Amino acid sequence: MHRFLLRRRRLPWVGSLAMLLGALVLVAAACGPGGAPGAVHILTTDGDVNPVMERYIDRGIDNAENHHATAVVIRIDTPGGLSTSMEEIVQRILAAKVPVIVYVWPPGGRAASAGTFITMAAHVAAMAPSTRIGAAHPVGAGGEDITGTLGDKVTNDAVALIRSIAHERGRNEDWAEQAVRQSVSITQDQAVQMNVVDLVADDLPLLLAAVDGRTVQLPQGETVLHTEDAPLVYNDMNIFEHFLDIISDPISLSSCWAWAPWPCSTSSWRRATSSPACSGPSPSSSPSSRSACCPSTGRGWR
Repeated sequence: MHRFLLRRRRLPWVGSLAMLLGALVLVAAACGPGGAPGAVHILTTDGDVNPVMERYIDRGIDNAENHHATAVVIRIDTPGGLSTSMEEIVQRILAAKVPVIVYVWPPGGRAASAGTFITMAAHVAAMAPSTRIGAAHPVGAGGEDITGTLGDKVTNDAVALIRSIAHERGRNEDWAEQAVRQSVSITQDQAVQMNVVDLVADDLPLLLAAVDGRTVQLPQGETVLHTEDAPLVYNDMNIFEHFLDIISDPISLSSCWAWAPWPCSTSSWRRATSSPACSGPSPSSSPSSRSACCPSTGRGWR
């Protein structure tokens, strides 16, 4: 009886938390940095490709379009992630009304698996020194190979997607297919030599100077990049997005269940019970907990 009464006393805090999270949702959806027209908007992603990253990139590109930015730079370092989120991000980049530059950064970082698709979809793809790209073969939710007819269907679908992306951007379609079928991975210098990405840049200022004057194709027509002297607008994840990203991690989620006085759930954001799975290994987790997949196939990327 004592334990039951103690739990009842906590219920008002649960309601307050729900109200607070609801308010944060509204704030997160409405807020974003401004910036003068012609600025370069900088987004930074570090971690799994998941619904949080998907919504963050969508919000960032929306904000850049609304403020007539000259370009968006997405700095990415990812082991891979959910194919559903990857496909949404790719579609958003392809439909963007401002040029999108994907920059594999920092040095030592990677655009593995699902990150390969995102990088190759950019209007301009760049890599920092000591980075790598590739290893994009689809895997099951537990990191296992998908065999038989289902495996053929999943792999062929992924190949068709990445070849279409490479064709759209004039990149190396054959290597893109190898990255999916054979999980090949290459360094930044090899990526430039093989026409997988456009350039290597040591840092952001050098990147913006190098791409200045390039012509890229947008849905509404060609546009010329004016990035070298453009003001910078840093549009980082907001507090709510950081919170969701933290609790969407399997280790953080297990801690949440162990310590929190209220139930925690991120299924609506991760689509985790039906669709999650991931790709490359991460130092902070086991292979099985970092896989990413499709809801219908249990598909992931490695």
